Amino acid sequence: MRSNQRPWILTIAAGALGLASQAAAHPGHGLGGGSTHWLHYLSDPLHLAPFAVGALAIALAWRRRSARARTR
Repeated sequence: MRSNQRPWILTIAAGALGLASQAAAHPGHGLGGGSTHWLHYLSDPLHLAPFAVGALAIALAWRRRSARARTR
């Protein structure tokens, strides 16, 4: 029996978007903070973490999907 997980996914996505605005408030942003330089976005963990978590989620979903395909 398969449960409907769509409401949970939407809730988690809304929570992630709500927390994303707090990442813009860390030091280094604002006037004269150097946040316009591309190196700031590649070196700051607060900017890299969402991409790393997203990549991990995609990799796990891909792995789970391929495992299901092998069992069929």
